[in-house]
Amino acid sequence: MGFHTTYDGGCHDTLDMATSTTEPAVFCYHHELDQFTLLAENLPAYIDTMLTLHGLWLWDWFKVADEHGIQLNSPPLQLWLRWLNMFCTMKLEDAQSLETLIHYTTMHGVDHPAVLQAFQAYDPKDIFLAWEQHWQNIQHSQVPFSTWAVLVGETAGMGAADWVRSLWEPETAQAWTSLAQNNTLHAKGAFVSTRAYLSARCLPEQEGLVCVCNHLLQDSVAEDKLEGYTANGQLQHFRSPQIINWMRDKVNHPVDGWAILFAHSRPTAEQLIEWLSDSELHQKIATEALDIMIHRDLLPALEADAWANISDLLLASLQLVMLKKDKRRIEAVLKQLSDADSHVQ
Repeated sequence: MGFHTTYDGGCHDTLDMATSTTEPAVFCYHHELDQFTLLAENLPAYIDTMLTLHGLWLWDWFKVADEHGIQLNSPPLQLWLRWLNMFCTMKLEDAQSLETLIHYTTMHGVDHPAVLQAFQAYDPKDIFLAWEQHWQNIQHSQVPFSTWAVLVGETAGMGAADWVRSLWEPETAQAWTSLAQNNTLHAKGAFVSTRAYLSARCLPEQEGLVCVCNHLLQDSVAEDKLEGYTANGQLQHFRSPQIINWMRDKVNHPVDGWAILFAHSRPTAEQLIEWLSDSELHQKIATEALDIMIHRDLLPALEADAWANISDLLLASLQLVMLKKDKRRIEAVLKQLSDADSHVQ
């Protein structure tokens, strides 16, 4: 039997070139299992099937195929087609109830401002309760906790405060992490990051910050060092200048993670000036943060004299740094800040 194949991940889509028919059959070859699954008896049938499924591609075709190939009437594919039909036909204006709005949001996400605006018609606590009920109905379909949490955080906000507080209780945290398959270290890390995000979205700022910062400090004692990327992963969603004050005596090399956190924490003019006037490490972090803020359009609106002060400090730092990459970074920031009129009110 001769084949022409195209590789996709762990499987091959395969044409049988040795058949006596005018059109070759189409198989899926699972090379790790050394197993063939017939997808269609000929290429036109395969193309028609894939068009019907709107290009859906599965790793486990054998669950929806028999000796005649892919069976469109199999329950998983029927579920996919029903979902896709609703995805293509349901409009936001059709979501006239909280239940239907949640259904729409599970398909389209919360990135569009109009979706978030639609939720403003409902009480935040009612929104959370509706999401909680939805989760209980679908949790066995392997929807990631982090995905569901973002939908709750963006739409329910403070309405989910009591639930988020419960996530900080050791027994509750253990129960949620155990939902993940094999309770892996990765799953625990994902839960911790998601809980921090929810604390930023659903708790009063000071309360959420205390919870997350205390947890980070406990971990830093165990690990003997607090990494910048770890801190950023749990604190960036707060967008609070308080974080910059908190991290001032905790920063270390490498600076990258700390710089990202600094950039996302909405630094004030005073904080920028303080860090650029501090140690070489603090200067590096503040300079890299300015570079990040420039490229991500996060620069704060400051008075002209503040920008002049910052530029003077960068020029002074430029005379002291030894590494070429540090000089280039400072020069790039200075160049971007040269047009001060674009940054002042």
